[in-house]
Amino acid sequence: MDAADVLPEPGGEWRVESKGGLQVRYIGGETGANAEYTSPDGVRFRVVVVEREDPSSAEVKAHGLYCDGWPVTLAHEEFAFAAGSGTVQPTDTYTPETPPHMTRSPVPETTDRAVELLTSSPILTAAIVSNRTRSCDWESGVQ
Repeated sequence: MDAADVLPEPGGEWRVESKGGLQVRYIGGETGANAEYTSPDGVRFRVVVVEREDPSSAEVKAHGLYCDGWPVTLAHEEFAFAAGSGTVQPTDTYTPETPPHMTRSPVPETTDRAVELLTSSPILTAAIVSNRTRSCDWESGVQ
């Protein structure tokens, strides 16, 4: 099983717009995949999955993705997941090495729908996705 195999496969009125691979070797990943989805109310979401060598490494990557601005991130088994309708972009931290990660900021009040989307992954459940509390220094103003 690789990252593409664990991308969400939502049913109902969700639409899968595109799927693709990610080059993740440079960030320590084994495989990577991403997909774009449209929710029933027309909001676009992106999901990124990075496979790491072990669960603890996946947890580190999930935390890093959260600190990169993804509103919903979690680790399960050797996979790090990130989902959202955009990324929070602390403009004072832009550098050539850390550019913005998505071209849009999150649509307000869409975190629950990103969680719902992740629960349609073949390896995730609502209980697993609910265990995702994280924090980053930039949220508190510490740089």
